Amino acid sequence: MNSDQVNRSSNIALTALSLVALGAAMSGYVAPPTAVADEGVAAHLFQVCILALVPLGFLFVASAEWAEPRAYLLRLTLPTVITGVAFAALYYLEHVYAPIR
Repeated sequence: MNSDQVNRSSNIALTALSLVALGAAMSGYVAPPTAVADEGVAAHLFQVCILALVPLGFLFVASAEWAEPRAYLLRLTLPTVITGVAFAALYYLEHVYAPIR
């Protein structure tokens, strides 16, 4: 694989993991609240996805050819926005939505 293929693959993986993290965060809105102290599978899945984003982000940056940085920064826009929405959904779930239920 050349560096462009690695870069595209890591971008796809970043987007996929961001979507999985968003799905895990959104599952808290449909799941019934539990009295058990354990966070549940969705919370652990969210944490693993966010943790996996770090080395994939480094791989994306390392495999980019920075002669034209705008193209690579545009590729990072979608996973960054999705991850931000996932964190916002999680914050809203824990601080606004869950205390009301």
